Amino acid sequence: MSEKKTIQFNESLFNGGNNKTKKNTDKKHKKEKPKTLIKPNKLKKDLLEKIKKHQQQQKITNDKVIENSIEEKEKSDFHNDFVNSIEYLNKISNKNKTEKQKKHKKHKAKSLKHKPMKGGNDSLHSQIQPIQNDPFVSIDLPTDFDVKNVSGGPIIHLSDFTSTQTNIIPESETPIPITMEQPVIELKKDPGWGCLKGGKKPTYRTYHNKTLKTTPKPTITSSQPSRQQKLEELKKKHKKIRQKSKKTIKSKYNLGRSLKKGKMSILIKNNNTRRKIKKEHGLLKQKPLAEVKKYLYERNLLKIGSTAPNDIIRTLYEQSVLAGEINNFSNDISLHNFISKE
Repeated sequence: MSEKKTIQFNESLFNGGNNKTKKNTDKKHKKEKPKTLIKPNKLKKDLLEKIKKHQQQQKITNDKVIENSIEEKEKSDFHNDFVNSIEYLNKISNKNKTEKQKKHKKHKAKSLKHKPMKGGNDSLHSQIQPIQNDPFVSIDLPTDFDVKNVSGGPIIHLSDFTSTQTNIIPESETPIPITMEQPVIELKKDPGWGCLKGGKKPTYRTYHNKTLKTTPKPTITSSQPSRQQKLEELKKKHKKIRQKSKKTIKSKYNLGRSLKKGKMSILIKNNNTRRKIKKEHGLLKQKPLAEVKKYLYERNLLKIGSTAPNDIIRTLYEQSVLAGEINNFSNDISLHNFISKE
């Protein structure tokens, strides 16, 4: 018998696509992917900077163009205003000139040219000679200056007066020369200094320093009497004498037992006894070393042939004397000193 395995499939499972019924399924919307951010890069940064610079330059150029146009407009307005104002001033000046000329002509027509007359009636017959050989000047007044008589009498004109006067002048008399004295103008001398450094003339400072005269100071000699001189000499001598200056010296004393130094300090109130102690202490310091060592050997306070320094030996001597007569009764030092003496 052949052993074969049979595999059976359900056909209904494979017929899934033949179903005519459609399920109402909601349409799914596709999600929009977010735009990827541009990553910063050196090239991109440089490009951005260049674009920004270009924008700024365009802004600056536009601003400059606007400013230039405004300035040109202001200049043109100012020029027009200035020209108009100058024209207006010229018109006013021309008008004033014409008015002045008219007034001057009228004044010339009305003005009188005559010389003052000296004296009373005799002056009317005085001889009038023209200066600089000019023709005779007529003194005819205009009609406005005619004098009217209040009482209704006859009117007297100056023209009749002058006509008679001019006929009387003799031809033989010479004209009187008039001399005008011109004022004498004195000019200041040119100064010896200038205002430029390194110029032809020196500056004021250098000129002043060079040309300044040194006047010697006057010596004042006062004739003092003999009594006053003696007083001054006495004052000088008195100044030379040195005056003694008093000094107050304050000294502090630490009383009681001191642990550091190993001493007992007592206050002696009497000044005399204190002075005596200080004096004797000073005498102890002045004693020679031989006497000091002899004193210590006798009281067995120091061994013979010890190598102790001199300062320590002296302090040992001073302290033993100040404390009282101290003796050392130890056998070692006394034996050593006795043997070394022999």
